[in-house]
Amino acid sequence: MRQLQILGNLLLRRLRSPVRMQIRAVSSLQQNEVAELHALANSLMQEDLQQFAKHVAANDSVHIFRGLDGRVLGFQFWRHAVADGIQFIMGGKLRMHPSVRRRALHLYSGLLYYAERRLAMPLTPVVRLSIAAIFGFVSITEALAHYEFFPAPRADRDSPKIDAAFARMASYSGFLIRPDHTFFVNIYPTAQTLESYPAAYFERPAAQAYRAINPEFRTNGCYVGFWFRFELRNLRSLWMAIKRRNA
Repeated sequence: MRQLQILGNLLLRRLRSPVRMQIRAVSSLQQNEVAELHALANSLMQEDLQQFAKHVAANDSVHIFRGLDGRVLGFQFWRHAVADGIQFIMGGKLRMHPSVRRRALHLYSGLLYYAERRLAMPLTPVVRLSIAAIFGFVSITEALAHYEFFPAPRADRDSPKIDAAFARMASYSGFLIRPDHTFFVNIYPTAQTLESYPAAYFERPAAQAYRAINPEFRTNGCYVGFWFRFELRNLRSLWMAIKRRNA
């Protein structure tokens, strides 16, 4: 983990990113550190500390992004599991301060975690699962060459395995899968967060795709599930998006 953190920060410097990254095992986080992360999270998406701490504990590790002054500017939690011959990477809590929101730090975090898991199990196929708010969904899927919604298409050879993995992922954090296939997470965007995005944002194709599944996303406390394979076309697309947003 130490070596990965060093490599990650070296690459962030090459990208001229205004942050430095810490990689921490969730089990090592102290209560004051969880509270520090919650303070950022709650300013963007309203959620009480007890629920936040429960969701944190459902993950294995976290990438914390700090400004040069040490202030927390973002974080991405991760969990992994191996089932049915597939290595599942599950993105947990993701929050970024508006000042670094367009730096693709969450995409960078995802590629770094993928590299860690690929090195650990080089011969096992990797699938990324996400249960996301509209903001995370748009920022990730716009950087992908291909993705699918939950539930997985019946024609996909791995659809039963992927759907079962989503069910396990939801259970870790106490999320409820609703009949419309959204996930009730009991998290709500603040008025300030919604107002910080122009009306045109919600008309982007990715946002429209999200709204088609979860039209009441502003008030219903629900997120949408989606997934993708770490195929070459997606890896290339993600890296190019990271470079563009840090040019």
